[in-house]
Amino acid sequence: MSIDADDTLSRQLQVGWPIYTEDGEKIGEVKDVRGRYFNVNATREFDYWLAMDSIASTAGGRVTMSFRKDDLGDVIELRLVNTVR
Repeated sequence: MSIDADDTLSRQLQVGWPIYTEDGEKIGEVKDVRGRYFNVNATREFDYWLAMDSIASTAGGRVTMSFRKDDLGDVIELRLVNTVR
């Protein structure tokens, strides 16, 4: 996916949209979008960032990724850990 395509996707993604893997497993919702990355409000896990180029499609208010749930660990860009100060 090109940088222009990533930029177009960043404008299309909406906070709250559900995110599914290519095998139909829900992994969370869009929490934030920044440049070529978006934050996943993960289901029963810490939040993490994924790259726009890992998106297969955005249609009907839903994001479908280009990988299977079993491969999620290989594509996470940054995992956010809640810390207590």
